Amino acid sequence: MPYSIQPKGNKFQVVTTDTGKVHGTHDTKEEAKQQLAALNANAPPEEETKKGTFWSGMLVGPDKGAQDLAEALGRAVEKSNPEGINQYTKGGSGAIKDKHGKEYQVIHTSHVDEKGNTHHRYSVQVPPKPGQGGNVEIAAASLDRKGKSVMSVHVDPEHQHKGIATALYKHIEAHLGHKLEENWAMTPEGQGFWDAYQKA
Repeated sequence: MPYSIQPKGNKFQVVTTDTGKVHGTHDTKEEAKQQLAALNANAPPEEETKKGTFWSGMLVGPDKGAQDLAEALGRAVEKSNPEGINQYTKGGSGAIKDKHGKEYQVIHTSHVDEKGNTHHRYSVQVPPKPGQGGNVEIAAASLDRKGKSVMSVHVDPEHQHKGIATALYKHIEAHLGHKLEENWAMTPEGQGFWDAYQKA
């Protein structure tokens, strides 16, 4: 992803990773993470846009401006891609529930690289608290280029041990239509989760 969080004194800056361009400065890391999630979900990396890759999902906020932007992106992709190859869709988005029955929104994004590989990312989000901007990402999973295994997954500490990762894996399998495979490069924690998931 083209953006990252960099500490600056007692503040946190959201920057373009390659160039260091600052997109925002925040008092807390949580505020910076919210902007980072919005930037990563809403905009394909500039270098991939130049290569002609297409995104099949987009985080759409509750405001009309974000919805208009998503619709404009869809029209642009359709115009530049008349055969409908990897056309803009919202497939894979939906909702999951944790083991306590609480529901979370899942936003699926994907793009096809220049070699024809489809890269999938699933973001689990909650509505913003009063005074915050858009939805807040509390978990996410990115798949390998073949869409067969999860390369990286995270759940924010305050949302762990609620069954969110398990529900997300089941959602991904239902969307892709096949069982996920074991990733060869798992951390010990990841291996522990995978072993428990296989027994569930």
